[in-house]
Amino acid sequence: MSNIAILIAVEHYSDTRIPPVNFAETDAEELSKAFESLDVPQANQVILLSSRATKATVESRIRKTLKGMVQGDALYLYYAGHGFAKDAENFITCHDTSIDDLLGTSIAVQWMFSELKNSRCRKVAMFLDSCESGMLASSDIRGICTDMTEDELHAFFSAAEYRVCFAACKPGEESHSSGRLKHGIWTYHLIEALKGEAPKAIERKSLITSSSLQNYLAIAVPRTIRDTYTTKKAQTPWLYGAQSRDFLVADIASLLQSKKLRSTPGAKQLKRVRIYGEILGEVRTLSGFRKGRHRVPDEANEATESFVRRIAGSEIEEDLESVFEQLREAFGFKQNELKTDSSDQGGTIITPFFDYDVSVSLNPDDASEYVLRREVSNIREPNQVFSDEFAMAFPDAFDTLEFESKGAIAISDIIDHIESTDDDSISVMYDKDVTYCKIKLEDSDLVICVSQSSFRLSLPGVSSPKLLIESFFEVQKKLVDHHNLKQLPFTPEQPT
Repeated sequence: MSNIAILIAVEHYSDTRIPPVNFAETDAEELSKAFESLDVPQANQVILLSSRATKATVESRIRKTLKGMVQGDALYLYYAGHGFAKDAENFITCHDTSIDDLLGTSIAVQWMFSELKNSRCRKVAMFLDSCESGMLASSDIRGICTDMTEDELHAFFSAAEYRVCFAACKPGEESHSSGRLKHGIWTYHLIEALKGEAPKAIERKSLITSSSLQNYLAIAVPRTIRDTYTTKKAQTPWLYGAQSRDFLVADIASLLQSKKLRSTPGAKQLKRVRIYGEILGEVRTLSGFRKGRHRVPDEANEATESFVRRIAGSEIEEDLESVFEQLREAFGFKQNELKTDSSDQGGTIITPFFDYDVSVSLNPDDASEYVLRREVSNIREPNQVFSDEFAMAFPDAFDTLEFESKGAIAISDIIDHIESTDDDSISVMYDKDVTYCKIKLEDSDLVICVSQSSFRLSLPGVSSPKLLIESFFEVQKKLVDHHNLKQLPFTPEQPT
């Protein structure tokens, strides 16, 4: 019994009137790697990208692959590119598809279904990222000239127990891509799931089934679209097949075990990290401020700090309540797994993986303003901060990561090292007493500040936690590996 994969991705067309399909080739290449980790070796994969995905080649490779399959084999079939329908019959396009002869230069989906029916392969999982609207639409969406119809798909995949088709969206909708992710959004989340990086796509500890995968995609894709686009976009991941039966897409037990043993390079360093974000507001807008009774502070001292904390009690409680619900929904925490505490200093939620704190203080630069600080610290399970669950619980909370040093950092040595280099891609600023320095990397908006006790990195604007941590690892490698700043307090274990 073997697992076989056919991956077809048409990003560029020989007919230049057909717009490119952004990131289709990258999608297929990364999905190929995911299949490889699921016991589909490269020798069992057919990968046809753009110029190699001509009509003749695609049809030939599909026929040849299916002819060599035996009963018990499983087929994963992925297609990314433009599609369309003519007289209720669906077609997928190829690299040599021509606008002047669409039917003659494209492949009928029904032809593929006939080939599958005539083969000895009985287990088929199709992944279709082509059900979009408008083949001549703008290049940032994948489109078709006439909406693909679902009748053919529904009929074929409902007729057998071991056939299922995952589609990027419903007919008539658009399948969107993300320049930040460098992927089609739906395929990006599909890859995450198959690589074991989406716990919500897994059931019974290690199984990805048609229902668990579809449920995950139905939540993750619209969420990422909302984060990517400022205007409202509709994309509904769709599933064809008998959903009442448990179609096993993959058992990733061995993959998860391998990931656990390998862990995330450099992740242990996150136990010494705090991630936070701060929001400024006027003291007079706090819910406990009473006009005519209270006075806006004109300086920050112990008395005014105590005052602002007292009148911000409602804001603290509202934030704790909101984060508590987000944590429960995202991670599925049970009642006894979350502990909350409120005091005059702020509020805390203790989870099995990390602690969350919220507090209010005065802005030291302008006492008429308060600072609401939201922070995650005491990270006990570093890999959890990389998860979709963490991103879901804290979608817009943080912009700064601070790494605590176990010993004093030699600020003067760091400054000397940077100033003595001839590399214009790095520069440094510092105060007259040399108590801190700010490092500037060329072509980077990152704010890097090193004090005697910590290394702090900030991103302009609110960022996803994952992006913040990835930036930390990237900067760490640049500063230590490229610029040879060994004075920084990072552990020898470096992320790859």
